[in-house]
Amino acid sequence: MTATLGTASLLLALALAIAGIVAPFVLRRRPVAVGAAMLAGQIALVTLAGGLLVYALITGNFSLEYVAHNSSLRTPLYNRITGLWAALEGSLLLWEWMLVVFAGVVAWQHRGRQAELMPWVLGVFSTVSAFFLSVLAFAGNPFVQLSPVPLDGRGLNPLLEDADMFTHPPLLYAGFVALTVPYAFAVAALITGRIDEAWTTTVRRWTISGWLFLTLGNLFGGWWSYHVLGWGGYWAWDPVENAAFLPWLPATAFLHSIQIQERRGMLKVWNLSLIIVAFALIRAPRFLQPRRAPRRPPALATGDRLDGQPGVGVHADEHRAGGRHLHGAAGNDLPARRGGRHGREDLRRCAVLLEGHGAALPVRAVPDGGGAAHRLAKGLG
Repeated sequence: MTATLGTASLLLALALAIAGIVAPFVLRRRPVAVGAAMLAGQIALVTLAGGLLVYALITGNFSLEYVAHNSSLRTPLYNRITGLWAALEGSLLLWEWMLVVFAGVVAWQHRGRQAELMPWVLGVFSTVSAFFLSVLAFAGNPFVQLSPVPLDGRGLNPLLEDADMFTHPPLLYAGFVALTVPYAFAVAALITGRIDEAWTTTVRRWTISGWLFLTLGNLFGGWWSYHVLGWGGYWAWDPVENAAFLPWLPATAFLHSIQIQERRGMLKVWNLSLIIVAFALIRAPRFLQPRRAPRRPPALATGDRLDGQPGVGVHADEHRAGGRHLHGAAGNDLPARRGGRHGREDLRRCAVLLEGHGAALPVRAVPDGGGAAHRLAKGLG
């Protein structure tokens, strides 16, 4: 019953997300009201799915594969709750829930305002939501059933039974989702051709919130890894955790450069580029994961059915299309002189490229996603 209801909720939410994508294109009257209604339905359905999974974890419903792999009869109650984001399928569900809730807040805040942008903003939210719901429904469903049903589950990885499990992953997810808001407005500005200061002023608080959540999430993650694994445990130990730092860099650059746009009317396309890059760095590393990761206290945990790169190709095509829009909008936006603050933006760009290469290298360098390297290290140790 739980599995059927949970899967049905995800499929219905996906149908509403697809309807929300179509609404700006086909509706001439009240597209914002329809888009907001589609989001409200997604919030209700995803909340139902998340509640069902949490209830299954608390009650020990080991007929679900996810519960059997991430909980047990011996697992304390608070660790059963954190089991929701202990593996990839559950953490994707938490991410999707945060996404639709934040999108609903944006729709409520801007009701009756930004009439030209809001239909497209809600359409972008529905597009992102449809992607995650598609993965949840068809590739990483947390409601897959086990047969025969085990008497007990495996329980959590001992490294995840830590107080920082309550802070590090949720803070990172909140940061990732909050930065989706300026991305949605940036894409809407590109579609409508309104790349002036209006959209940057609208998203300033959301960007600051996302940056703050990411900063705290990375700090808690560093402390968690330090007190569990010792010196060097954070930056040298996991490309996925390392990649959580990537969107923080363009987000920091964006917060600085929008001040230039608001005061001098410069860097319009540069700011659009920064927030699109930040969003790309949020989504792509979500699927940049070693298949057989060793002991790791992850914010971005792995899953057996979703251990490859199912979203990277989609992200690449999506952001190439965004790049073409930016190229068409560029004009004479970039300043002739590049010094001072502009030079610091170039340094941040180089930092993003270097950090991204370093984060991806352990996965790309080994054909089996890093398993051979881990076995070699274990043998040498």
